[in-house]
Amino acid sequence: MENVVVVGQADDIPTSERGIRATKPDVAIIDIRMPGGTGIDLVRRLKCEHSSGSSFILYTSYGMPQYRKASADAGADFFFNKAADSGKLADAIRMLTVQRWGLLR
Repeated sequence: MENVVVVGQADDIPTSERGIRATKPDVAIIDIRMPGGTGIDLVRRLKCEHSSGSSFILYTSYGMPQYRKASADAGADFFFNKAADSGKLADAIRMLTVQRWGLLR
């Protein structure tokens, strides 16, 4: 995507959490199932603390309704099923960035 810079990547929840806290990305894209915990729990922790200021997209192969609801309850801004919703990801990133900054940086 134009005007988007990837500031980090992680393979597990503890590394994801440290990276999000350190870089405070505009948007964090997180999978639900990762070693060390769940993306849903990570979003819940970070949203409750208001420590990152980031928006969160849960992007997963586990598109079941119970995960969608749990993601929304945790405070995720979007939930996308990799198999069905991939085309919506770029639009969601753009929208969240515009909401935060008023324009794409």
